[in-house]
Amino acid sequence: SRTDVRAGLAPQLLAAGARGEWVELGGNFRDIVPAVYADNSLAAFAIDADNQIHELTQDGPDTAWPDEWNEFGGCAEQLVVLRDPEGCLELFAVNESTIHHCYEAEDGSWIEWYEFEGDAEAQRLALLATRTNVLHLFAIGLDGALWHAARPMGDDWSEWHSLGGDHVDIAVVEVDGNPHVRTAGRDGAAWTIQKTDHD
Repeated sequence: SRTDVRAGLAPQLLAAGARGEWVELGGNFRDIVPAVYADNSLAAFAIDADNQIHELTQDGPDTAWPDEWNEFGGCAEQLVVLRDPEGCLELFAVNESTIHHCYEAEDGSWIEWYEFEGDAEAQRLALLATRTNVLHLFAIGLDGALWHAARPMGDDWSEWHSLGGDHVDIAVVEVDGNPHVRTAGRDGAAWTIQKTDHD
């Protein structure tokens, strides 16, 4: 089913890099994350006030946005999404401290939400795909520690590994094929840790 609540704006970026006019996408959401499918169609996933997840996807590259949002299914307090090394979208959600995962199959269908492997509970997530074809998932646990799991292309997810610390928020970026993590600590300070080629 669909919802058509009106609010929220999004800018269109032109091919030459200039910013176009704001385009209303509708919705009544408290959080939104962008995504790009393998054919370069743009998508947006959003969380409403009841933690329900909604999705809006262009019919093809450089086409107009649809008028109505789809109910994607599932609930989330936080949502992260990216295109994995195989070219499929992967979504991770935190709901009631539990990590849930769904992903796009090669035929374009979606694998339904399931509870992510391991017993990790999380407050916040960050997701990164590196040029070395490894997918990295970082989670701030209920204990405040930073946890990490990884999946090389064509392989299974690793077990969770604690990186320690006491954190409240997280961001991650790739540098030379390795993840570099920035966090806001519970002490108010900014913290950083990075993977090296020898880790």
